[in-house]
Amino acid sequence: MRVVEKVGAQCAYVLDQKLHNLKLDQIQVDELWGFVKKKQKRVTSTDNQREVGDQYVFVAIDATTKLIPAFVIGKRTPENALELMRDLQWRATNRFQLTSDGFRPYIQAVEKTFGGDIDFSQLVKLYSGDEKTRERYSPSEFVKAYPTPI
Repeated sequence: MRVVEKVGAQCAYVLDQKLHNLKLDQIQVDELWGFVKKKQKRVTSTDNQREVGDQYVFVAIDATTKLIPAFVIGKRTPENALELMRDLQWRATNRFQLTSDGFRPYIQAVEKTFGGDIDFSQLVKLYSGDEKTRERYSPSEFVKAYPTPI
């Protein structure tokens, strides 16, 4: 594990050296779900609540170049949404379009980080909820998307 930690720290250093002063255009942010050791419903009071159970990779991706300028790993919390925005702000040199899903903490995180110096909208998707038409590990049939400028 010491080797993995050392390599990870070196990779983070290289990313910080290479991925800054970026001219970004259209950034989309989202979260990818996973779990560590066990799923959240199996986590007990004796487990480390911060490190065990559901974990998310908060990811920002440039829609044009497919570059991932920033990511954060952790629980799906307002603090991690804010950390992602601060990392993204540090790497960008220009005003850009930012789109997120309907995760409400993004609104405050973007406001705290960028203020009015960004074009931000949320794209909330509505699904049918029909369990018969959905496949395992996939959402139900897509019905409509609601773009909301913030």
